[in-house]
Amino acid sequence: MSKLWQAIRLNRALKGIKRLWNRIPDGLIAGTSPPYARVASLVRSLQNGFE
Repeated sequence: MSKLWQAIRLNRALKGIKRLWNRIPDGLIAGTSPPYARVASLVRSLQNGFE
């Protein structure tokens, strides 16, 4: 698979994750539960790499 196609697919996956992440109520994240906190930092770091 070409690198361009991989980047396009990764970008679509990140957009999907971000859409799902935005649906999570703030109360679940405010408690800094480890799984949510880890996913949030992973999504942010991946997004910063593509902007």
